[in-house]
Amino acid sequence: MPFAKVISGTPLEKRSMTMMAPSKTFNIAGLGCSLGIIPDKDLHKKFMDSIAGIVPHINCLGLVAGQVAWGGECDSWHKCLLDHLRHNLALVEASLSKCPKLRWAHPEATFVVWIDPHDAYPEGVNEENVVQWLAKEHHIGMSSGDYYDAPGWIRMNIGCPSSTLKKALEQLESAFGSK
Repeated sequence: MPFAKVISGTPLEKRSMTMMAPSKTFNIAGLGCSLGIIPDKDLHKKFMDSIAGIVPHINCLGLVAGQVAWGGECDSWHKCLLDHLRHNLALVEASLSKCPKLRWAHPEATFVVWIDPHDAYPEGVNEENVVQWLAKEHHIGMSSGDYYDAPGWIRMNIGCPSSTLKKALEQLESAFGSK
């Protein structure tokens, strides 16, 4: 249940903002169709003043794309996407079970898997160079957790074709599987 619905009618409502977008779910990020729900008029004005000249208003194409995405016409596509992501997550689970020294966080509402390889680093690899090592030695393009205040953790995007994910997982197993 959205937080805004839980706090509706309470004093917290005056201090809340709900930001949403169909961008990632429906692959329309470039269309700029995010939205915010700000029930309090004063907070809404402060927000609008703070983004003036920085954040563009929604354009016609983004507006129509958002309406179509959320309007029910894409429900079957969305179901297929979720099925695909569940399948890919099962591939990750099966693969990472072969790498007992890797810890990972099961995603709840995203298609990014966080992996902690600290206990599996081979000699010469550490939290500062693990992403570069994976790219150079194992041909896996991972993102560093540094930007998200998770040094040494790596991020794996599973929102891709299963064949691409399988190849990356095989390479990850090769890098960390028996170490």
